[in-house]
Amino acid sequence: MKKVISKEALSEQRRYTRLNTILPVEFRILSQDQQSLSDWLAGFSNNISRSGICVFSNLIPPELWKSLKDKETIFQLRIHIPFSWKTISTRGKLVWHRRGKVREANFSLGLEFLDLSEKERKNLIFFTYWRNFIPKVSLSTIIVLTFSLLYLYYQNQKILNYNRKIAKELVETSLELNLKKEVLEQNQAVVKMFRGKLNRVNRDLEKTKEELALWEKEYEHLKKERKNLLKEFLSSEEALEKEREIQEKIAHLQRKLSLLIQENKSLQDKLKEAKALTASSQRELRRIQERKQLLEKFTVKDMYKWIRNHQNLKTGLVVSFEGGFTLSGWAFTYDQALCVNVFLLFSDFERAKNILDFYKYKAKTYQGGFLNAYYVDDGSPCEYIVHAGPNIWLGLGILRYTEATSDKSYLNLAERIAKFVLSLQDSEGGIIGGPKVSWYSTEHNLDAYAFFKGLYKLTEKSEYLLAQERVKTWLKKYSYTKKDIPINRGKGDSTIATDTYAWSIASLGAEELISLEMDPDEILEFAIENCRVKNYLEREDKKILVEGFDFARIRHLPRGGVISCEWTAQMVLAFQIMANYYQKKSQLPKANYYQGLARHYLSELEKMIISSPSPTGQGKGCLPYASSSSADTGHGWRTPQGKRVCSLASTSYYIFAYYGYNPLAPDLGFKKLSSSE
Repeated sequence: MKKVISKEALSEQRRYTRLNTILPVEFRILSQDQQSLSDWLAGFSNNISRSGICVFSNLIPPELWKSLKDKETIFQLRIHIPFSWKTISTRGKLVWHRRGKVREANFSLGLEFLDLSEKERKNLIFFTYWRNFIPKVSLSTIIVLTFSLLYLYYQNQKILNYNRKIAKELVETSLELNLKKEVLEQNQAVVKMFRGKLNRVNRDLEKTKEELALWEKEYEHLKKERKNLLKEFLSSEEALEKEREIQEKIAHLQRKLSLLIQENKSLQDKLKEAKALTASSQRELRRIQERKQLLEKFTVKDMYKWIRNHQNLKTGLVVSFEGGFTLSGWAFTYDQALCVNVFLLFSDFERAKNILDFYKYKAKTYQGGFLNAYYVDDGSPCEYIVHAGPNIWLGLGILRYTEATSDKSYLNLAERIAKFVLSLQDSEGGIIGGPKVSWYSTEHNLDAYAFFKGLYKLTEKSEYLLAQERVKTWLKKYSYTKKDIPINRGKGDSTIATDTYAWSIASLGAEELISLEMDPDEILEFAIENCRVKNYLEREDKKILVEGFDFARIRHLPRGGVISCEWTAQMVLAFQIMANYYQKKSQLPKANYYQGLARHYLSELEKMIISSPSPTGQGKGCLPYASSSSADTGHGWRTPQGKRVCSLASTSYYIFAYYGYNPLAPDLGFKKLSSSE
């Protein structure tokens, strides 16, 4: 028989709040005197309201079901709330009950609470609303987060594409600028050619006019003479013949004069046209140069951001290479010193301090000095190798920081480094390559000269002045022998290392080199003649020709030319220093020559800029270490493996070259740091 539910019961049912999840409920039937008429049965809540609960169960025995009476049967309830240590116990009166339509073993009970406390009621209702609310909030949160992530991804891709576009556009603008320069040079050559022709025609024109005037004068003189002396000296035929000759000469000169006048006019028209083309080329060149300057500013700032983004917040170290198969996660001490200077250029003193703090408080030392490389993530050593050069460069970074900020808290660290370097100085004043090695490096000794010079300036301690002079004496004796080549790579080592040429200018300067009987012009000319190379680089669907400087003398290496971005930037800086030197001496032709070289090779470097391959780099511009992957440098190491490997050292030195900043001796460059910047 079909169970009929009263209107009152239906009204009670509509007051329930629906739950998407169920609560475990235990119940048993009580008699009027509160005695148990059944065992504890298990069920689940279906709906809940402030006044009652709907319980669903399939465990009610048929005989017990038949005994149920609405408004009379009393139930004892235990409602278990998830995440709550306390179970709600109460009694409920049966308001309605019904069997399932499909499965008759399924039973539903509508119960009205009889003695539920207000506190328990609030807890139950709160949980009810909370369980209803949480799925909606969760769904909304998921939707918001999804859209936020999509938006962030879109913005990141937008930034990535923009940064790649800037880097690509600078490369293309540099190429376009070179083409426009060639067009301008061709137009200027045409103008020069037409000017030369016009000058020659004008000279011929003037000469012809003079000759014509002479012959016309001769003709007039002949006519007068013939008139006066015809009867005595000349026969009529002889006079006429002479007159005809002169007339023919005059006619010839007149024709020549007419042709020269026509040629003069034609050349003037062509010269005017060539000048117009030249002026147009100059305007176009200026437009491209202005665009290039703007792109350079963007790119330099992006390079700084690329470096900043790769600084580890825990250690303060900056990764030396990004995107390669080897040296992943390495931070070379030399690179960190360069990075300190980059941060100082952008007045980012805190980030510079983070690097110096690592070496002051965390970095492990070995054999008295700092190691060549540490892992970026935890600062542990990458290899137990200690060389003088990286330690000296770290000391130079501290000097530049102290000069820029007037903060002397790291000077003790610089003097610790100086003590280590002094322990490597031999009886002749030379700095050996490192503990327990026998080789010497001109590069390291140039670094040491600049380091001791700067340290003496800050501390006024005579031991550093003495060390500086002793290093200079060693350089004169072993590096600047001036025999087959201007500069030796080290003591008894005549191998060509391009950076020793650039750093001779950057560390000592032109005047100091001259005092050592070295010619700074000859040093740079030798590097240009012997270390300059040209390479074709693959850029998307085309190859571009780039000119730069190799690590070594090109004809001594079977691999062919390889452009070192870092060492090319060092040469740019050397050219700028020489331009500055000759500018101060008012030798403008030489100053312009070196400034032209600096601009040219800086522009060539810009052709090599690539986009950062990592999410951290966000596609910002950076420079590779070299034009070729895994190439022998000729100095005992190979270039990093990989086609798109961003180099911290190359990128840093490009920034120095762009600003004309000399990290070895700022007074020799254009850009000087101060605490007011």
